[in-house]
Amino acid sequence: MLKACRLNVGSILQENWPAGYAQHLLHVGCVGEVHAYCLSSLCRLSVVSPGCRGLTGHRLRQGWMCCPMGWRFFQKSCYYTSTDSMSWNESKENCTGMGSHLVVIDTEAEQVSAGKDNYYIGLSAQKVGQWHWVDQTPFNVTAVFWRTGEPSNVEEEKCVVIHWKEKKHWNWNDFRCEVHSPRICEAAAITV
Repeated sequence: MLKACRLNVGSILQENWPAGYAQHLLHVGCVGEVHAYCLSSLCRLSVVSPGCRGLTGHRLRQGWMCCPMGWRFFQKSCYYTSTDSMSWNESKENCTGMGSHLVVIDTEAEQVSAGKDNYYIGLSAQKVGQWHWVDQTPFNVTAVFWRTGEPSNVEEEKCVVIHWKEKKHWNWNDFRCEVHSPRICEAAAITV
């Protein structure tokens, strides 16, 4: 497993990428001449390309905001929407293993951009009704998107999925943590 990567873009130097980004950098070339050195014996990459080759990217006034291959860029963050299903705890570990966390939704725009399925998000309760985000963002009761009648606060439902129904808004549903569901992971976009 890669421990860290270094990315040189002209005079810009980024070090100590989050875990999981390192392997994605093997596929990246951003803005001008790029050299990614993985600080292990596993790789070395040199690419010359405009933009964020093979990545989702967003052009800034100077540089780019890039996401790993297969991730989607939205509002300065990168999102990975899984195609497989896992329990909430397995989903949390899977996101962590990619240098990210289960998505933390704090705006309506982020809520709407999620996708069209039931996906685990980074909200859970250790005790009924005491909700916490995986990244320790304070839970804001005014910025929530619960489905009508939710949370039902049933003892067995301590995890949250974003629930989608055709022609209706996305809404949250408290859910049994051991049920397998797809997930959405979130990480900060890389600025180069």
